[in-house]
Amino acid sequence: MAKGPTYLRSLIPRLAREYPDDQQAIAALRRALPDVDPTHVAQLLGEYKGQQALAPIEPGQDLRFAPGPSEILEQTVARGRPFMHEVLVIGRMRNGMLITKRLEVPVEKLTARWRAVRRAEEVAQGILSSEGPKDTDLVTVYAGIHVGAYRRRYA
Repeated sequence: MAKGPTYLRSLIPRLAREYPDDQQAIAALRRALPDVDPTHVAQLLGEYKGQQALAPIEPGQDLRFAPGPSEILEQTVARGRPFMHEVLVIGRMRNGMLITKRLEVPVEKLTARWRAVRRAEEVAQGILSSEGPKDTDLVTVYAGIHVGAYRRRYA
């Protein structure tokens, strides 16, 4: 069975969908990967579910497609690109702490959700690893959660 951050990244959303109870999800993951620390998985599941609750438009949306006209929110800005995807990135810092960071992915035209998530994960690895003292860098990105898409109005 595959292991590592990529595998765990793909498991967290799947576990949240397939198991309504976190304890059942953790037990299923422990059967598949006995070496995984259940407290880390519980933290990741909690972060994932909490952020899904903050994105009421997005749960259940297919990542392969761009948001439709009824799913786009409005944002007033002074300047910038005409559209923006908002993505929440979940990761682990070098000191072991789990963090979440909301990132904006500006685009000229709306793209598929998975492209925005992938771009936000790449940005998080590049930006966060160069910020702050060495004991707090982001060393692993577990998941990106598409929070929403915005059409920007210029003020």
